[in-house]
Amino acid sequence: MHGEVQLATRMQVLKREPKFEPLRSSTMENVHFRSVTVESLFPDRLRTIASVAEAAEFLLNEWPGKRGRLHGLAQLACLEAMDGSATGDMARSMFIEAAKEADIYVEGSIASTMIPGL
Repeated sequence: MHGEVQLATRMQVLKREPKFEPLRSSTMENVHFRSVTVESLFPDRLRTIASVAEAAEFLLNEWPGKRGRLHGLAQLACLEAMDGSATGDMARSMFIEAAKEADIYVEGSIASTMIPGL
């Protein structure tokens, strides 16, 4: 009898627990921002990133540098910008900071003006 009461109580709790729905692609937004140029995986080739979706894809699949703390924060910022809880400019700023941390070229950086040929 005691086991039946526990089971019934647990079933009532389960009915009240919130149900979480997975993210749907229709809720994800591709926010465009002022382009950023970085080194690619290929030597002597640059990649221009102009949207949050491009930045997220680059961070995940094509990142040529060190994947440090700021790399993870940039990924998070991109996800938040796509779901509307952050701006594209915030994601862009984190992307640039991650690129600096990884020591890859970022257009407009001090390195680009100091090193000939970049």
